[in-house]
Amino acid sequence: MALSKNQQLLSKIATNDRHGENSPYFEGWKAYDNNPYHPIDNREGVIQMGLAKIQAVANFMGKARGGRVTFDPSHIVMSGGATGANETVMFCLANPGDAFLVHDFLRDPSG
Repeated sequence: MALSKNQQLLSKIATNDRHGENSPYFEGWKAYDNNPYHPIDNREGVIQMGLAKIQAVANFMGKARGGRVTFDPSHIVMSGGATGANETVMFCLANPGDAFLVHDFLRDPSG
């Protein structure tokens, strides 16, 4: 399916001003940038757990591929499960009122 000149690939939710730096989600990242934890120098600082996990995933995926490819942590999005991952994708692709048809592979088609 080809896009016309006026069509966008991403949804209005994914491309609006509340996505990215203007999103409340990034308040935690800003707090970490302003006051990062350090075990000796700043024990009262903010620990950014997501950053460590994403870096670990990028390193693991590179090792799993035998070092033939590298993964940029800034291009990795993590989710708390399949439902969260599906929701993230849907918010990026669909505008309000759009619908998706999702096949249920686990259901027995005869019953």
